[in-house]
Amino acid sequence: MKKIILSMAVLAVLFTGCKKKDDNPAPSSPTTTPPSAKTTLLTSHAWTYTAASADKPVDIDGDGNSSTNVYSQEGICKTDVDYTFNSNKSGKVSGDCGGATAPSSWGFAWTFNASETVITTTVAGQITTMTILQLDATTLKVSYADTDDNDLPFTNTTTFIKK
Repeated sequence: MKKIILSMAVLAVLFTGCKKKDDNPAPSSPTTTPPSAKTTLLTSHAWTYTAASADKPVDIDGDGNSSTNVYSQEGICKTDVDYTFNSNKSGKVSGDCGGATAPSSWGFAWTFNASETVITTTVAGQITTMTILQLDATTLKVSYADTDDNDLPFTNTTTFIKK
């Protein structure tokens, strides 16, 4: 009788007290924050450079004639470009000078400020901080401090449209 009681006690311990301890719980799926609405708007497609104006007459091309139309003073290799902002905070500028040269591109890094009202870009060590004036499904419009060919400061307002 002792053997039966002992056997039952051992079985009871085996079935109740010997639960396998899970030292390696199943990994929880990583939580990722979905991109903000502004990040989604900015990164959903490429942006084509279409206009730039100055808050005062400036001479961008160094020809001695000043104008507030910055875009018209820039050569085709500066105006025939597209900007792509990637969700990983990298970007690419690409263009082909109106078909005059082989397509070229260069990369840049970008960040938003905390309120997503300012974009800061870094291209080859040059940092530009741009205030967002408009960002929607079809238009990106920014303003930033710039200098003309004579190193005179002005505020540049630049517009891009959805490509």
